[in-house]
Amino acid sequence: MLWMNLLAGAFYLCGAVGLFRVRSWAPYPLLLALGVLLFVAFICFFHVGQESPFGQRTIGALALRIFVTLVFAISVYLFSRPVNPKVPTC
Repeated sequence: MLWMNLLAGAFYLCGAVGLFRVRSWAPYPLLLALGVLLFVAFICFFHVGQESPFGQRTIGALALRIFVTLVFAISVYLFSRPVNPKVPTC
């Protein structure tokens, strides 16, 4: 879990830099963080399936973090799309 937090945090920072600079690549680090979180969730569920000891709060926190990261990635994708000023809006 510690390495997952380190990797996801680095990807969050890269995504934040891209978001504030309004770059088209901004959602991709967040999608990478989501991939890391899903990979760790798969490993965690495999660990729980073997009836190994685990913390219930850890599972809940991981699920919440996956959901929040997904919402951020979708929001950044929608925000960082280029706007075409030549197209009239209704």
